[in-house]
Amino acid sequence: MIENQNAEQIEEEQVSIQVTEDPVEESGAANDGDELENYTKSVSKRINKLNAKHREAEQRAQQLEQIALQKEAELQQYRQYSAQQSNQVLAKEEEALVSKESQIDDVYRKAVESGDADLITKAAKLQSDISIQKEKLRVAKARQQTAAQEQEYISQGN
Repeated sequence: MIENQNAEQIEEEQVSIQVTEDPVEESGAANDGDELENYTKSVSKRINKLNAKHREAEQRAQQLEQIALQKEAELQQYRQYSAQQSNQVLAKEEEALVSKESQIDDVYRKAVESGDADLITKAAKLQSDISIQKEKLRVAKARQQTAAQEQEYISQGN
């Protein structure tokens, strides 16, 4: 019987033992947990903001790069157009000089046939003027060709 009583007392003791958490520790742990959670949230927000700024900066950089490429393409088109216009102007000038030269040659021939010294002198002067204009045209063509070669070289370098 003593053993039964001892067993009952042990059972009672076991049943009567209850684990309770200390309210002070609980609130302190809760405060620490809340602080940690708040800190984690604030760090997370900062990281998210930085990531968003980084993405925006990348997007702006891509947009600016696209704009730069578009502007470069437009510039290249304008250069080509300018070169074409210059070629056309030089071709028209050359045609005009050839026409003037043939007219002056005709005037010179007529002056020699008629024996008019003043007309011969005037035709000779016009021929020298045409020669000067032809030389200017040749120099302009050479400059244009050099500029075109330089532009082609620059374009190939990119």
